[in-house]
Amino acid sequence: MKVLGLDASSPSVYLALKDDDRLLFEAEFKNEKHTDALLLEEIKSSLKDVRLTMKDIDYIALSEGPGSFTSLRIAASIAKGYAFSLGTKIKSVSTLDALSRSVKHHGTNMVVPIIDARMHRFYTARFNCDKRLTPDQDLTPAEIVSPLKWGDEAIMVSHPSEADNNLAVFRDAVWINTCKFWFAEGDNLLNPAITLIDLAKDLPYDDESKGPKYVRPHSALCC
Repeated sequence: MKVLGLDASSPSVYLALKDDDRLLFEAEFKNEKHTDALLLEEIKSSLKDVRLTMKDIDYIALSEGPGSFTSLRIAASIAKGYAFSLGTKIKSVSTLDALSRSVKHHGTNMVVPIIDARMHRFYTARFNCDKRLTPDQDLTPAEIVSPLKWGDEAIMVSHPSEADNNLAVFRDAVWINTCKFWFAEGDNLLNPAITLIDLAKDLPYDDESKGPKYVRPHSALCC
């Protein structure tokens, strides 16, 4: 079964294609202007490189959010366009769930994925051994760290393109010394579109009414 993973919840878009358990390609590209034309072209180009088209895709594993309102909306519209024109199925997957699974190796059970929500806030949730401990939240850096007690250990995960900026935000805060934080960086991060595909396997197909997930509804006004 050929599954296309699509994560457009940040300024960088992540793509991956798996045929059952075999990875056919993965890609990352900047889409800071949030254009549907660029996203469509990258999808077509990536598929062409492996001699496939969207007609060959069984379903799309789509990042449902939280994240950038505009990017999520564009990706959802494109996925639904394929569903309408080609009958391609869609399975929506939580962005934070996918990020929490995108760390290759870590020595702690606590994982804290983060997505820049602007206004000095982050979309986040906490996971322990892949078990979700909190719902999706919209928090400041201090609010993210404060539930962790002295001696707790956690690893923080973000989209690879945002890792350096997010690392700087949290390193500059003196209160980070109250617990042990590691930041997943570089080669230790999987393309999140790959984990979208893996998580989508056990999920039902979307119905027509399903759309992006927004933790902060008014983000439409600023993102």
